[in-house]
Amino acid sequence: MKKNKLLIFGSLSFILLTSFVLCFSQISINGISITSTPDAILSSKCILWTANGTAICTANNQQKMPQICSDGVGGAIIAWVDERDGVTADDIYAQRINSIGSIQWAPNGEAICTASDDQFSVQLCSDGAGGAIITWIDDDGSDFDIYAQKINSSGGVEWTGNGTAICTDISLQFELQICSDGAGGAIIVWRDLRDDGGDIYAQKINSSGDVEWNGNGNTICDLTGTQSNPQICYDGAGGAIITWQDERDGPTVDDIYAQRIKPNGTIQWTSNGIAICTADYQQFAPQLCSDGAGGAIITWQDERDGSTVDDIYAQRINSSGAIQWTDNGTTISTAANQQLTPQLCSDGAGGAVITWEDERSGPNRDIYALRVESSEDIKGTANGTAICTADNGQWSPQLCSDGAGGAIITWEDERDGAANDDIYTQRINSIGGVEWTGNGTVICMANSQQAYPQICSNGAGGAIITWEDERDGGALDDIYAQGFRNESEFPWYLLLLGQGGGGIIEFLLSALGLLMMASVGLAAIVVVVVYKNVSSKRPKTKKLDNIKTEIKGNNLILKFNITKELGKSSTEKTIIVANSHGEAQIKDTDLNFGMYAFKYETKKDVRDKKPEAMQNIDVKLGGNTAVIKVDMRRNFGPSSTGKSTIVASSRGNKLIKDSGIYFGLNVYKKKK
Repeated sequence: MKKNKLLIFGSLSFILLTSFVLCFSQISINGISITSTPDAILSSKCILWTANGTAICTANNQQKMPQICSDGVGGAIIAWVDERDGVTADDIYAQRINSIGSIQWAPNGEAICTASDDQFSVQLCSDGAGGAIITWIDDDGSDFDIYAQKINSSGGVEWTGNGTAICTDISLQFELQICSDGAGGAIIVWRDLRDDGGDIYAQKINSSGDVEWNGNGNTICDLTGTQSNPQICYDGAGGAIITWQDERDGPTVDDIYAQRIKPNGTIQWTSNGIAICTADYQQFAPQLCSDGAGGAIITWQDERDGSTVDDIYAQRINSSGAIQWTDNGTTISTAANQQLTPQLCSDGAGGAVITWEDERSGPNRDIYALRVESSEDIKGTANGTAICTADNGQWSPQLCSDGAGGAIITWEDERDGAANDDIYTQRINSIGGVEWTGNGTVICMANSQQAYPQICSNGAGGAIITWEDERDGGALDDIYAQGFRNESEFPWYLLLLGQGGGGIIEFLLSALGLLMMASVGLAAIVVVVVYKNVSSKRPKTKKLDNIKTEIKGNNLILKFNITKELGKSSTEKTIIVANSHGEAQIKDTDLNFGMYAFKYETKKDVRDKKPEAMQNIDVKLGGNTAVIKVDMRRNFGPSSTGKSTIVASSRGNKLIKDSGIYFGLNVYKKKK
């Protein structure tokens, strides 16, 4: 029997709302501001932690040059250079902070390396299990070497005390960068002076701390002339893509080159690299990110129009080393004056979001950005969308993906005066529009200087930012961090919050023909949900055995524990570890999925069969948890019955690498 049902969830006290994390303005709730105006709601974001940031380290003397990576569960790991034992004894420390801003390890951080002399130029990447691999340059008094250490999710170091040697050649090694190898280890690249003014070398270290390639590293490029400023990203297949600036054609003719290296350390492309850009004059300061298909997008600063006119260009190279865009790069910005220090991140769809410092309006730098699609099409304003054009200078932009085709950008900001640099942030969406307050939302405006911001995604559309902070004195830099959410990720009903007497709630209620409910001096929520033609008996939800589902932006995330045993299959040949029991509805969407995962009952080795193409499914293994990600926007055509549209398919049983577990998955939308 069907009937109309009107459900009115009455007013909730303002006091009850203080337990929520909201992001508005005007009224303060637990240090967070609230307003009733639609414009303010749409231009705000949600600060999650202590106002002006949570202290990561406030030990004696200076802490500086922080770096950050995600811990994979909404928090972050931060590493920095630390002078607590004296200004002539730089060491390396690290700290983990969780999604709600709570410090997870020892106060002021865990020691990564406290060896004699100095350690500096710290870099890190996730180990895929809640910890990180950290690398740095080690000064033993005669030369610079490279070391690395793994710290687990509990804050315990796992490799040799004070680090495992990556390269100890008698010459200098510096300009190092790191990326994950996708299996709990890392690949590290650096500039090396063992032969001449600079070559590019790399080394792989596995999750156990064993170096896997040649002693002191594999050669990436050793041509005559200086190769410098190497950058690296994971290639999705256990190897990496590396880019650098190259003077093989002369000391004043820097070009951009790139190389791909396999998991076993062998070179995949042309010896000494593929030319990315060899235009006139100099190209330098390259950066890169994965294109999600085994290739990369590379951006750089470019002087082809004259040595005093720097512009920004970019190029895409595929997994085989073939150039995909216009020869010598597609134009990102050729606006007036200088464009400098580009940075980029993946847009999640084969393209990238690029940001840079910009002097088109004069010597005081601003921040601009744009998105370039995998097809080379530019999204947004030609020459870039203005991210911040506030007074004085803005510089050092960094960014991370917002999980929805755009990016979150942070920078150092001087709008309040040269001695009062602050940290700001802004979001640019997938079509090149800014989402938050004009000229950015403040992250930290504590006393004195805040500088050198770094950022990583929190995995839920927001981000975590860390920085150097001088609030306790100009010679006493500390490390702080802040987490925030993207307001567009909030439940829709929070938008009905309003102050008594007006605002968005009054508009919505009047549109519904209802009177606004208010209490003296306090806000109220009225949520009205009207169900028409809804059955009085709701359908039963089918049980999901050991499968957790969540929606993050446009992505469906499925997680299950591969060690759980739910019983034998009907054939008695396999043991089920996860099962959707047929068709399961994905909450808050019009999609359904069917999934199962199993292992063979016998102990025989499980080997990969000839791989079949999976449509729109990404699988990762973190510890005992398999994580499957599906972009719900894709459309792969009708099912065999013609009654549904396929969104994602494993096309049969697929082996999860390094697990011994097979899974099958289909995600589809029923036709109306």
